[in-house]
Amino acid sequence: MNLPIAGITARASGEAAESWCQVRQTVLMLELAAAQIHVAMRDSGLSVEALMGAFTTLVERLHGLRARLDVSAAPSAGLDEGLAAIDHALNEALLALQFYDRLAQRLEHVEHSLGHLAELLANPEQVAAPLAWRRLQEAIRSRYTTEEERILFAAVVGGLPVADAIAHYKASVRTGSAGAADVELF
Repeated sequence: MNLPIAGITARASGEAAESWCQVRQTVLMLELAAAQIHVAMRDSGLSVEALMGAFTTLVERLHGLRARLDVSAAPSAGLDEGLAAIDHALNEALLALQFYDRLAQRLEHVEHSLGHLAELLANPEQVAAPLAWRRLQEAIRSRYTTEEERILFAAVVGGLPVADAIAHYKASVRTGSAGAADVELF
């Protein structure tokens, strides 16, 4: 819903005059958090797409230069080493951008989870229904594509305090059981 700022302010002050509801305020804050994540992902995604395009162009031009040098009669050893160093740096930059892609996917999962939670909290019949909460948890879990997300989810839903769940997650990443070294584009 696209309301001008004055309309939003008037609506909010009108709601304040009505009965104040803790659950409604919680839902609004969850929706705000989801909206902020969405906007941040969109804005940063545009920048990362531009960077990916620039790096791809640089790699293509680098390979074109290398092909021309291979055809020439006397390539310079110093030039070959310089091109290899540039190629390595570009590959490292592309790898770093792939990690951004994983971050963006996780934030998208958080955004959707917050939205589903807000919907559940906004429905008075479902707030106290254990089945609704199990469905919410399953909907959230089903979106996860990485083992790291599933490990953290299981720990938190299993009742571990967040700090302990994070420590458990970090330990599983260090031992390699969470597949943290795998980089995929989503």
